[in-house]
Amino acid sequence: MRTIRTPKKKAAFLAALALTANVSEAAQAASLGRSAVYVWRNDEAAFAAAWDEAVDEATDRMEREAFRRAVEGTDRPVFGSLGPGAGSGEVGRTREYSDTLLIFMLKAAGPEK
Repeated sequence: MRTIRTPKKKAAFLAALALTANVSEAAQAASLGRSAVYVWRNDEAAFAAAWDEAVDEATDRMEREAFRRAVEGTDRPVFGSLGPGAGSGEVGRTREYSDTLLIFMLKAAGPEK
C-alpha cells in the first residue's frame, strides 16, 4: 500500500508551516491536501507536537516583525519636487512607527494593566 506520509513530505510541511503559520499554504508547499495533514495530525502525536512547535516558531517570527515595525520603525520614501525642470521623485526618507501594533503587543504582554 502506497502512502503520502513520507518523512520528506512531513519535513516539507513542517518547514513551510514554521515559515508561514498557514496550514493550507504549508500543505500546498509539501504537495499535500489540507485535510490529509489534519488526519495525519490526529493520527500521530509526534507529528502534532512538531506541528505545534512549527506554529510557535512562526509566531515568534511574527512577534519579532511586529516589534520591529512598532518600536524600531520602518523607513518610508518621501516624494516631492526635484527642482525646476527636474520633475518629481524621492527627496528623502522618514521613519514611521506603528502605534497600533505597539498597543496590541502591550495588551498581550500585560492584559492586567
